[in-house]
Formats: sequence, C-alpha cells, structure tokens
Amino acid sequence: MDTFDLVIVGGGPAGYTAADLAAAAGMKTLLVERERLGGTCLNAGCIPSKALLATAKLLSSTTHAAAFGVQVPPPQLDMAAASSRMRQVVLSLRDGVAYHIDRRGVQVRRGQARLAGRGHVEIDGEIVEAAQILLAAGARAALLRVPGADRPNVVDTTGALYLEHLPATMAVVGCDLLGVVLASLYSALGAQVTLVWTSVEFLSELDEDIRAPLLLELRRITIVRGAFVVRIEPASVVVDVGGMTREIPADVVVWCGERLPALDGLGLDSVALDVSGGRVRVDDHMRTSAPGVFAAGDITGESRWAHGAIRMAQVAVSTMLGTAERWRPQFQPTVLYTLPEAAWVGLTEEEARREGRPVRVAKLPMAANARFLTDTAGGRGLCKVVVDAETDLMLGVHLLSPSASEQIWGVLPLLEDELRASEIRELILPHPTMSEIIRDALAELR
Repeated sequence: MDTFDLVIVGGGPAGYTAADLAAAAGMKTLLVERERLGGTCLNAGCIPSKALLATAKLLSSTTHAAAFGVQVPPPQLDMAAASSRMRQVVLSLRDGVAYHIDRRGVQVRRGQARLAGRGHVEIDGEIVEAAQILLAAGARAALLRVPGADRPNVVDTTGALYLEHLPATMAVVGCDLLGVVLASLYSALGAQVTLVWTSVEFLSELDEDIRAPLLLELRRITIVRGAFVVRIEPASVVVDVGGMTREIPADVVVWCGERLPALDGLGLDSVALDVSGGRVRVDDHMRTSAPGVFAAGDITGESRWAHGAIRMAQVAVSTMLGTAERWRPQFQPTVLYTLPEAAWVGLTEEEARREGRPVRVAKLPMAANARFLTDTAGGRGLCKVVVDAETDLMLGVHLLSPSASEQIWGVLPLLEDELRASEIRELILPHPTMSEIIRDALAELR
C-alpha cells in the first residue's frame, strides 16, 4: 500500500495550491483529480471568461477609437478566433500548473477518490494511506429540471464559454453572479441578451450606491427579475413572472444554477464527517470534524471564489505544518467582472448601520480621477468608502471602475492592519493612477 504525508482530493485552485506548498515543505504529496487540473476556475470559469472578456474590451475600445483620435474601420468579431485564443490560454495555464507541481515532486493520479476510513483514500479501487487528507472537490451546479432542458440550445456555464459562434439572442437563467458576468460579456460581444433572474432582488450583495450606476451600465441587457423557467423551446425560453407567462427569444439558453458543494461519492460517512447544511464544516484552520482531514474551497461553503479557495489551502497546509495562520473571510474581496468591473471588500453602509456602528461615508465619481479621464471614453464609475465615525477605522470600500479588480487588493492590508482614514490619506501613491480614487474619496470625509 502506498503511503503519503498528504493526499489531496481535487485539482482546482485549492488542490494545486496545497500540493505546491506541501511538497515544497517536504511532504510526500499525492493529488487526485478525476477530470482536468485547474478545476472550474481554470477550465470553465475565471480564466476562459477573462480571455473572452479581453476580446470584448478590445472590441469596445476599437469602437470608441475615434474619441482618442484613432480612425479605424468598424470592428468585426471573429468568435471562432476569440474562442481559439481562449482555449490556448487555458491550455497554457493548465500545462503550467502540471509542470509546476511536477517540479515540486507532487504525484498526480487521474481518477475518482473517496475516503475509505481514517487515514485511507480509495482511488478507483486502490487504497492508499495518508497521514493527512485535504478535501478540495469543489462544487457542482444544480440541475435545470424543466421541459426542454435537454435541448441542444441549452448549455451550462462551461458550454457558454466554449461557444464557437456568437448567437443573435441569448437568455442567461439563474441567480448566480457568474450569470451577470456572462450576460455583460455576451452583450459586449454583440448578442441580444436577456438575464432571467430567479429572485426579485438583484445584486443585493452590492452597496446600493454601486449597484445603481452599474445597472445603468448594463442597460443593453434586458433584466427580468423574479422569474422562473416554465419550458424551453428551440429558439426561446418561456418564463413565469408573477403568474404571467412571457416568451423570451433565445438561440442559446445559459443555465447558471446555484453551485452546491460536491459531496457525492467522497465517502464522507466513512469518517463521520460533519456535513450539516450540505457542506463540509471547518474551523478557521480548515480542520474538519474528523482528525487528520482538512477541507478547502467550494466544498466548505465558506467561499465561492478561487482566491478564497487559494487562501484556505494556504491556511490548511500551514496548520498541517504547525504554524498559526487563520482563515479570515471578512477580508475576502469580491469582484464582479462586468464592463465596467465592480469590486468590494468589508461592510456596505447598510451592513455597518445594521450592526449599530456610527458611520461616515464618502463617494467620489471616477470622473474626478485623472487616469480615468486619460484612459477612458466616458462611462460611469464610483468609489465609496465606509468609515467608523468614532474610531476612524475604514470598514469597507466599494468600487465601480474599469480596473476595480486591480484596485481592490490594495484595500486588504489597510483593513487587516486597521489603518485609520487619516493615516491612509497620508500614503504616497503613484500619480496618475486609478487607485488614487480610494485615498481621494477618504479626503472627502473631512
């Protein structure tokens, strides 16, 4: 029987990050993945969507080239070429992950892994022994169960990212943030998109001062709230909205169902693991209820983002190695990769007031930022900061900006180190940059 210091189930961001760190620390490590290295993020989520988003951004920039003094013929989208480029990016990164962990000495096996009692993992019938086990099996989308769901024009989010031709009409159905991203992406590429949102509330996670201008930027998308699918036709989807049926044109229907922790087939009952609430329960060191078993990523229900999974993997391995790192979800940023991007971390104004905190807020439009004006052809953008009125501690930052995903990271150490607004205003930032908007917004608190 093969014996390992660590057996990892799942090769997504949590799995390959943990494998890299553990092997680098001298642990004999086995990574088991039943599909492809990189998980959903690399193969069917974060990476392919950003590759296509780069195409959409370039298309938009070319369309507005005249505003910058550049005359070009009207741009045309070659969807097959864009898809081919996206596949090359995915393949390159997947090969990079494989090369990197192989260089570390990580063993990789393809197959279905399940727990087989304490300290043992079964891989397609073969048992291996493990001093430590990390569950990083990710999540699966809930199935769409309506008449017509098996039609060829119905795809999941993976299928939506691998279309070879741009559909004239598209309906994105569900209540997941990835659905908003896909709707924004395909609208920017030129499709007529309807977002069928299955909740009455729309983007309730966002601070209202960010949500309102974002909705204006998404105005090319038809948003139908509080709807559920009745059936799917060859070129349309029929929905019920408040008891009234409505037929929405859709050459392609994209199902963005709720993603649930992938617990099936893992043999969790063999170690009496706590999976109450449909997720693997962990503490802030990523330990489960079973000795020697850790979990990270979507399977825990603690985060639905790759960056959260990566951090949980780091914490899990550090715990195995005897250090004191902790999982702190309150400092986990969220990015909505629409055009423009929205990003936020910390408390919204409403959340802070609900907690009974005395707050001061400041809002500054991106149009007040020099780099925004030099680099864009108009559009909306905003920075909102939420500060504790008594302690002067920054509680949250909310951005709507073309580069919000690149700006928000700088807020994290400010929150974690509990810098006061007055101290942040004293920081020397490079000028001109869009990140200056955060410091300048804090100056509006005076």
